[in-house]
Amino acid sequence: MRSGFNLYRKEKLEFNTNPKLAFDGINLTALRELKFLQEVKHPHVTELLETFEEYVSNSPRICLVFEFMNTNLENIINNNLHNNWILHRDLKSNNLLIDKGDVLKIADFGLANFFGSSSRLMSHDVITR
Repeated sequence: MRSGFNLYRKEKLEFNTNPKLAFDGINLTALRELKFLQEVKHPHVTELLETFEEYVSNSPRICLVFEFMNTNLENIINNNLHNNWILHRDLKSNNLLIDKGDVLKIADFGLANFFGSSSRLMSHDVITR
């Protein structure tokens, strides 16, 4: 994702750039994402604002322009759990709750564990399933 600023709307934007496939002219993943985002309008789904095509080194790319988001779940987990050496070990959709103020909350720490100390080097990415 790249970010930018819309002077007309006076807001930050995010761009997702997908290279086109040479053999058929278009990236099917980008088309699928575009189709679903055009159909789903919900406060908890990023809003697709615009699409356009750009050329980088004579290679066409489809660009999807989204509303700007301040952070993502990986940053929240790293800054609030992993920095305290806590590994949740059971992140899934029904353990990500939304309160009445539309704030996302991580729940169910029943399988959580400490994963070492600041003196041990460990990978940032953890796969549990």
